[in-house]
Amino acid sequence: MSSRAKILRLTLTETNLTDIRFECRSNKLEFFTIIDSRISVLPVGIKWLSNIKAIDILKSSLKFVDFSLFSKLARLEHISLSYNEIASLQFPDGQREDFGKLKDIFLSNNFLTTVRVNDFNNMRALEMLDLSNNRIVSFDGHLESNSLRNLDLSHNRFAALSFCGWNVTGLTKFDAHNNTLKRLPVCMETAMPSVSYLMLSSNVLAGDEIWHRLATMTNLQMLDVNHNRLTSAVAVQWKCVDFGCSVWNWNPFQEGSFSLTHRPAYTASMTFLNLKTFSLSLALLEQKNLLEEYTTIKRSPVYSIYLPSRTNLSALVLEETYVSNVTFEANNTYLDKLSINDSRLKDVPITVIHLSGIECIQITNSRIRSVDISLFAKLHRLESLNLNFNLIKHLDCSTTADGDFPNLKELFLSYNRLTTVNFKHFSTMHSLKVLYLSNNQIIQVQGSLVTGNLTFLDLSQNSISTLSCCNWTVDNLNSFDMYNNKLELLPTCIEDTMSSLNYLHLSANALYDSSIWNRLASMRDLQVLEISYNQLTSVVLSHALPSLTYLNVEHNRITAVSVSVANDGLSINANCNRIEQFDPANVTHNVTTFHMHCNPLDCSWDRRFNTGQSGDEIKPQCVVDNDIKCEGCHA
Repeated sequence: MSSRAKILRLTLTETNLTDIRFECRSNKLEFFTIIDSRISVLPVGIKWLSNIKAIDILKSSLKFVDFSLFSKLARLEHISLSYNEIASLQFPDGQREDFGKLKDIFLSNNFLTTVRVNDFNNMRALEMLDLSNNRIVSFDGHLESNSLRNLDLSHNRFAALSFCGWNVTGLTKFDAHNNTLKRLPVCMETAMPSVSYLMLSSNVLAGDEIWHRLATMTNLQMLDVNHNRLTSAVAVQWKCVDFGCSVWNWNPFQEGSFSLTHRPAYTASMTFLNLKTFSLSLALLEQKNLLEEYTTIKRSPVYSIYLPSRTNLSALVLEETYVSNVTFEANNTYLDKLSINDSRLKDVPITVIHLSGIECIQITNSRIRSVDISLFAKLHRLESLNLNFNLIKHLDCSTTADGDFPNLKELFLSYNRLTTVNFKHFSTMHSLKVLYLSNNQIIQVQGSLVTGNLTFLDLSQNSISTLSCCNWTVDNLNSFDMYNNKLELLPTCIEDTMSSLNYLHLSANALYDSSIWNRLASMRDLQVLEISYNQLTSVVLSHALPSLTYLNVEHNRITAVSVSVANDGLSINANCNRIEQFDPANVTHNVTTFHMHCNPLDCSWDRRFNTGQSGDEIKPQCVVDNDIKCEGCHA
């Protein structure tokens, strides 16, 4: 390669290259990469690359590396010689100015069996040393480096390691997993006191002294000693990040001393994964200083949980557990959030009545079959109750008074097995704003819904064929979802009781009565009407719906359209119907977009962007629609 070449980056991949030559003072090249070649010896001319920053020679046939070729490259920061056949390393006699900026050395996936680590001591900027996936059985010398941050010795053949005499006080990550270590490396805790991430899994570690030694490593945040031969571990794996800690495979009844000294000064959350106990009082976690304001138990075989009233816990999350019994001691004023997901609970814990400070309760993906919602009536701070994804067939409310549920704003009862719902159960919930009853098997709706603050009601994905809204009081209802039911007629009195409604979703029912349009005309706040996938035969808007901006009537049986009055900017979707005759004059110019694709006659238009050169609106062009994509419209 000529010294006059102005190439800054050179990459050679999948070649039969065996050598490459550089002229003296080849000072332009900054990044040099060879991948998958036949090179067996480092090109001698590398030493002339005075401007080089990174050298990568990967998946080649290098067997020996002479680091003197790199020592005078003053700008070199990165060397990667991974995936070769390197069996030995040679270093020059150290001089202070050598390897001045070298930060990373990658020698993984080679054939090294021993390494003289003091050869790296002269590399004052070295931060990363990767010797993983070799055949190393021993080290010679002592490593002394204030700059080294990451040392990877994983996937080698170390049966023992001694760090006595080493000085790597800046090291934060040490990985020696997948070796054959029987004991912790000697002097590890004194040679590398700043280590926060320690990976020692897949060795043959044994002996109880490991926990006493690790207890002195006060900066440790993540410890992995899985797949060893330990018999008395307190925390097989531990990790603390961003004010939260996670502990894996801990048995709270097994004595040990490792846990307490490894937490940051401040943590807000604690997560236990595979907690090895069937029954647990959270007071035990508090005694061991392992209970945080937000505590989670996840993927664990715990059957029973007990929370004493004096235990200071703000949020308890139980996720993917065997929990079938939860008990809350009386006079609990601390807990404000309870979340139980994917459990074996068959009933709502009756002792929830003791949670006087609770604000949010979620019991989802469990086996609850019936609920008496009066159980929650006296929880005066409760704002959100979520019982979605259970097996609830019966909903009852045995005793309530007018002052009950004073702050309940959200009630979720979707994805259950309800067949009947009585709206009288919600009559004392004066603060209720959101009520979800979707994805049940509801056939019958009883009682009158009297909740003056309700803004959202979802009865979608049920089997309701008739609904009467007479005597309802839902003056602030903004959105009503009843799509995917079996309605043949518009709910009785809907236009009278839902005068403030903005969004009405009635798609995927069996509506057929064309008088629907006269009834909807009085809903002057209606903005979006979704009534697709029904059996309507006409669209007739002869009275203004002053707020309506979108009407969706696609996939009906519509043959006639007349929109003489409309809000300016109205968009209508009438795709996939049966319109054979159509006069655009029957639709007011206030209808900005009208989609008629997949009708026998397509006169679609979009006036939002299309105007004539004189400013006059372009007249719709009608065409016979024979698009093959429309064949399934009325299948």
